[in-house]
Order: sequence, then C-alpha cells, then structure tokens
Amino acid sequence: MNITEFLRARLDEDASDKSLWVDYVPIGSDNVATDAEWARVQAQHEALEERVRREIAAKMVALLYYEEHDTDSLAAIVEAMACVYSDHPDFNPAWA
Repeated sequence: MNITEFLRARLDEDASDKSLWVDYVPIGSDNVATDAEWARVQAQHEALEERVRREIAAKMVALLYYEEHDTDSLAAIVEAMACVYSDHPDFNPAWA
C-alpha cells in the first residue's frame, strides 16, 4: 500500500464514520436536557459535521493534485496528512 492509497482509505473511513458525529448532550439537574440545550448541541453537531466534510474534501483535492504532480512540497504536505493516522496499523513509519 502506498501513501496515496493509505490516505484515500483513511479519508473514506472518516467520511463514513458516524462516530465522528456523536455529541455530548448536557443533562440538567433533573436529568432532562432542555430544548435550548438540545438546540445548542444540534447546532454544534451540524457545524462540526460540515467542517469535517470540508476538511475531507480539501484533503482529497490535495491528494489528487499530489498524484498528478508529485512535487517535493506536495510530498511533505501529503506525508503530514498521513501522520494524523500514525496509530493506524497500515501506517508506514517511513512516511513520518
């Protein structure tokens, strides 16, 4: 597996991983969240989901550009993106 295959697989996993969208809902003293608390959590959830989607899309663009042009600067960027997943069993320490 090369670095682009590795990154594409991780980004695809991130895009489909619903655990990224789980959020904490504060519970009041009566163990019931108020409508305002739920609305705040929902707004945070939607903002996070959109940011994660934009981040994944931006990384995919960088990866596609790297595959087409393969310059030293792009290689450093792609290697940095791969290091985010350094705890994954498919990660190659040579990419660090």
